Amino acid sequence: MAIDVSKLPISFVTRTGKQASNKLPLPFTRRVGDAPGPKPQPKWVKISGCASVATAPTLDVTTCLDQHNRVVPVATCLSANHTPMLDVVRCMMFTVAGLPSLTACTQAATTPTYRLATCLPVTLNAYPRMGNCAIPTVGTAPPLANCASAMQPGNPLLQGCKTPRITIAPPLVNCHRQHGWGLPLAHCHSLRYQRAVRPPCEYYPIPLPPPPPDVSPCRVRPPSHRLPLPFTRRRVNRDPSRLPLPLRCWHDSDTTDLPTLPGYIMHNKISAEFNGQTLQILALTLKADTDGYCWQGDLTLAPADFAKLQMDTRQAGDEAVITLRINHQRWDILAEDYRDTRRFIGHSYTITGRSITAKLGADYTQGRHIKYEQSRYARQIADEQLQPTPYTIAGWDAVDWLVPGDNYTVSGQTPIAVVMDIAQAIGAFVESHPYEPQLFVRPVWVKAAWEKPTPALTIPSNLILSVSGQRRISERCNGVRVVGKGSTAKGALVWREGTDQTPEAALREHALYTDETAHRAAGIHALSETGTHKIETVTLPWAEKYQLPLASLGAVWAFTENGSTWQGVIKGIQVEVTLDNNAPVVTQTLTIDRYMGD
Repeated sequence: MAIDVSKLPISFVTRTGKQASNKLPLPFTRRVGDAPGPKPQPKWVKISGCASVATAPTLDVTTCLDQHNRVVPVATCLSANHTPMLDVVRCMMFTVAGLPSLTACTQAATTPTYRLATCLPVTLNAYPRMGNCAIPTVGTAPPLANCASAMQPGNPLLQGCKTPRITIAPPLVNCHRQHGWGLPLAHCHSLRYQRAVRPPCEYYPIPLPPPPPDVSPCRVRPPSHRLPLPFTRRRVNRDPSRLPLPLRCWHDSDTTDLPTLPGYIMHNKISAEFNGQTLQILALTLKADTDGYCWQGDLTLAPADFAKLQMDTRQAGDEAVITLRINHQRWDILAEDYRDTRRFIGHSYTITGRSITAKLGADYTQGRHIKYEQSRYARQIADEQLQPTPYTIAGWDAVDWLVPGDNYTVSGQTPIAVVMDIAQAIGAFVESHPYEPQLFVRPVWVKAAWEKPTPALTIPSNLILSVSGQRRISERCNGVRVVGKGSTAKGALVWREGTDQTPEAALREHALYTDETAHRAAGIHALSETGTHKIETVTLPWAEKYQLPLASLGAVWAFTENGSTWQGVIKGIQVEVTLDNNAPVVTQTLTIDRYMGD
């Protein structure tokens, strides 16, 4: 008879002392196979006594007292003189002492709870058995009698039916039997398949194979006349089958890799036209900066070319549009004003104007009065200001945030003034397309000045024509308070991480400061403008041939001088075209904000 070891009647107890090894303390109480005895019943502890609690009833309210309030009118109003706020000349520092320690505290004594001595068991009676239940008698259904049979008419006979005639197929004669024999099977292999496995009912990632490598070195073949083969003459005899030709794709070349050569050959092409008529340019200057919003141009013409514009007979708003092209780059400039220079030999006219986005300013457009009662994003407010004009915002690289309703109001401002107000509130600037009716909103500092962003282009010293700089020294601030206006406006303290937030820059206040995103952008711009800066003026050639393009506002460029490299943010661009021995020379002068640190 097999015995379950888990049901052996062996009650192990704690060992109290040393026992003989031949005498095990195993008190067997019953034989194996006997029924176990009844389980011990739990013992009940009786409660010694119960106390009753008497609760007194609430009393009725007998009398209510009336309270009379008498308002005393104001007899006399006193006028208070309000003096203007004075400048803070001295700040006092208050020392806050710590809280004194608590002494002589009184300990509250809590009496222990009483132990339950006796508990009364509660007996629950079982449900009584159901008895004398009556069984309902179910009789049989009465038989059906006097049933009437339903008459159903049969289908009508078909009359006038015609039997179709089917011609017999002609017998096949002179048939040739075609026999086909397949090739004999040899060396047959039986395929063995593994047993199908049910996939687990769970999610698991499926690894994707790596993409095939690109075996082609160049995606698009360059034209034959633009192969990047820098042939140089070497005074070394080499094997013609092993010429060192550094071949690479012209479109995949690194834009920061400007060649360092002893000399550079540049070919510039400049043209100007008005209504299909060619204009001969004697001098040309184009410039733009982050403080404005459009390109400004000055071009000098001969008297014969100036007469084609008919500027003296034109009305305001009907200015001539001059199309300029420099090295495949186009500008459209409005001929707004001019000045003349009269000499003994030569007579010339200098025309001044701006790009076509100047028509969004106060000289061409009247101001508006708008109150935004509904919530809108800052980008939406800027887009609505340009409606229904043909001008649009083609790019918004700055931050965007929600402006609650009844918070921003336009009071007689032109459309471009509103767009610039929104941009300057978050440390951004407005840039115009050279010839399209488009605007761009970009941040001045893409990253904080002390973070040293990666430059987009590094200029070698061989390409730098001239450099001059002027230091701007100011105290480096570690914090700035950005405060909004209105009932829904918010404020914030923006500081440099890892500092004690002091000293603080000047308070920035604007109605558009309603979100943390705007606070952060405005704070980064304000703190980046503090500290020691150096305004560098760098003159460079414009040479697309050597991967030196026209600079763009807000870009970060680096420059190599005397073995060291420094970088800065471009805040101004000036393109100048002059004549040197009847050959056009194109240069670009950049105004760069270089952060020097503390």
